[in-house]
Amino acid sequence: MKKENEDVISIAASLGMMIGIVFAIFLDSPVEYGISLGLLNGILLGSLISYKKR
Repeated sequence: MKKENEDVISIAASLGMMIGIVFAIFLDSPVEYGISLGLLNGILLGSLISYKKR
């Protein structure tokens, strides 16, 4: 994997984690669920973006 692909995936994962924390706070669910869902979403989104770039 190239360096820029790893950067895209890590940025998307951190953004997804932040959004997941915010959603967990607003929806009154445990923050761990928000963090894990956000990380999963970010990793999937980042790999999709880097896959589309090829």
